[in-house]
Amino acid sequence: MAEGDIVAQSLIIFALVLGSGYIASRLMANKGIPESIFMISAGVILGPVTGFLDTTDFTPLAPYLGGMALIAIMFDSGFGTDIEELLGQSKHAFILAILSFFSGVALLVFILYILPILIVIPGLPVFTLKEAVLYGTIVGGSSGAVVASVAKSIGMKKNLSMFLTVESILTDALCIIGTLTVLMWITIPDLAPIQVARFIGMKFIVSLLTGSFFALVLAHLIHRRQQYTAILTLLILLYGITEIVEGNGAIAIFVCAVVLGNLDRLPILLREDIIASVNFKKENIGGFHSELSFLIKVFFYLEVGLIFNVNISDPKMMQAMLFGLIIAILLLVVRFPAAAFVSRMSGVGESKVISVFYARGLAAAVLAFLPTQLGFSNSDFYLQSIAAIIVFSNVILTIGYPLTTSGIRRHKPKYEDKEEPKTIKDEEERPYGF
Repeated sequence: MAEGDIVAQSLIIFALVLGSGYIASRLMANKGIPESIFMISAGVILGPVTGFLDTTDFTPLAPYLGGMALIAIMFDSGFGTDIEELLGQSKHAFILAILSFFSGVALLVFILYILPILIVIPGLPVFTLKEAVLYGTIVGGSSGAVVASVAKSIGMKKNLSMFLTVESILTDALCIIGTLTVLMWITIPDLAPIQVARFIGMKFIVSLLTGSFFALVLAHLIHRRQQYTAILTLLILLYGITEIVEGNGAIAIFVCAVVLGNLDRLPILLREDIIASVNFKKENIGGFHSELSFLIKVFFYLEVGLIFNVNISDPKMMQAMLFGLIIAILLLVVRFPAAAFVSRMSGVGESKVISVFYARGLAAAVLAFLPTQLGFSNSDFYLQSIAAIIVFSNVILTIGYPLTTSGIRRHKPKYEDKEEPKTIKDEEERPYGF
């Protein structure tokens, strides 16, 4: 094939991917169908099914796309978050995050390590205790990217939407820090509990400090000259530096975004003219970053689909897919008690809705590549089964939300207190300027 034809074909593929992303975003906005389902399916069709794209060319890109995706999503989530609402919802959301995460980890340890001791499970690879805990930490939490996007697109009540968004962001952080802690446990066998506690504490403290500092630097940059490339450069630098100094890059990005988006509530940090300048430009910054995060998400989920082996003639792949389906269902089941308990405690209510908003996504997809990079014997099972969990949990969310709200919608008006729909004028009421 001539070089010109290769370039033309590559451009056509690029355009088709962007077109698929646009369709996915429309489905999200109009039907509440998570983008991940559509884009992973597109990747499966382009890669394993048709062979149109060579999956081996994309596997090395996964860690880099995953890091960029975390930067984009965490900033996107934090920049539109009201700090007062965040603090108001954080207590009960944290309780739900802890209960959901550790119940998920316990479920996977039981299925992958304890149950095979009691009975023989055909086709299930042998897992050590540490490997089973690692699998649990990877899929233990719901996805902030999926939950926040779906909650926003379907017009969910503000307090419930904020509650679920905060909970999913916290579980994203728990998954990332939990997975890194378990990997440290695996690579350093004689690790003492005090070292684990110190490791986790330092992750949060360092991330809080670096994220806050970079938020102030970004505020000065935006005040002087609004350059999107410079903003993106600093965010990437923040992620990298925080990881190097033993923090968590994803948490640091989220802290940076929250501080930057709430400078008017933190007047002691900066001069009034800088705060006013950032608030004035907030709409453009949010809109630009939303588009950027959308593009990164599209290509990352596409890559997950490309490496997702759906060869039904391969017994191992079918077992991984079936295992993913079973785990997706069981993760929903173990979430019900926690959701019911916290919904009563917080007064948010609607425990069934809280339960189905448990879809796995970006963090699980990024972390699923770690066993492969570290040369684990079951690395392919990790990757294929976790990809299946992501797909099936998103499908369950898509189907489950309308079912859980059918009764609620019959009894509640669309606009509470019989208020008429109003045109949004206040910049504070439209996080990204849309």
